[in-house]
Amino acid sequence: MNLTAPKVKRIQEWSAVALSLGFTLLLAEQFRWAWILGGLASLIYLKLVWQKGLWAETALHLFYLIMSIRGYSNWTSDMEGQMAFGSLTMNEHLSRITFGLVFTVILGFLLSRTSAQLPYLDALTTVFGVIATLMMVHYVRANWLYWIGIDLASAILYARRQMWPTVVLYLVYTVMALYAFLNWGG
Repeated sequence: MNLTAPKVKRIQEWSAVALSLGFTLLLAEQFRWAWILGGLASLIYLKLVWQKGLWAETALHLFYLIMSIRGYSNWTSDMEGQMAFGSLTMNEHLSRITFGLVFTVILGFLLSRTSAQLPYLDALTTVFGVIATLMMVHYVRANWLYWIGIDLASAILYARRQMWPTVVLYLVYTVMALYAFLNWGG
């Protein structure tokens, strides 16, 4: 079987999409094993986004890989389906959003000085992806609301880089984030 480079990349991307969907679905249902699927998806995406010149997304997937390890180790099997969820005050949300916007501008400016593609959009999804992931690892239910905005922005980012399976992934993620928000603690 002779696989060309574009076919291999499509197989890798679809594999990452499938693992990512499995991660989000299992996490929405509060299963510890979700973190393993998320880590595997991040490994594949590390390579793919690097090749597309999305430097901040590359760093973000490295962060996701590390958080997958942390999430798995923090989440014991007796927590499945019965976790206590944290919440944030309006001031805590405003602080996170302000922090995120300031660092988006700073990172976007820095990326614009490199060969990075779509530096400000790349920075936005990266900075807020970090914020939402930290909330997720610490079981803050509102993380899913952040993901709705991040997922929509990511769909635009990946559409601009013509990564169509990943665009579909992020549109499905948007729906899954709403489901997860309603399911976590519900």
